[in-house]
Amino acid sequence: MDDRSKSNEPVSHPEPEIIPPGQAARPFRRGEPRIWISVDGQSGDVHFARPGLFSVIIALLLVGVAVAAVLAVLASIVLIWIPIVGLVLAVLIGSSLVRGWWRSRRLTPYR
Repeated sequence: MDDRSKSNEPVSHPEPEIIPPGQAARPFRRGEPRIWISVDGQSGDVHFARPGLFSVIIALLLVGVAVAAVLAVLASIVLIWIPIVGLVLAVLIGSSLVRGWWRSRRLTPYR
């Protein structure tokens, strides 16, 4: 088993950031979402901007394309099932007619 505590390699731990009382870590605008990320000892703030008009239009177009694709798939499913249901109904009606004809043939006496 590999035990890292026994190896001679130094273990790097992230050092905590010490902020004096009463002082903000870094000035930021009021109401702005603030997310702090630290990866492999490198840290930074992530800022999210509000989407603009172009972004909203593109998002709505993408949603519209997705809805149109779903409706096209549903319509194709319905259009595929219409002939299948018609064929099943035709077979049922045909078998009923043949069964009725066959019964009438068996019940009539031969002359």
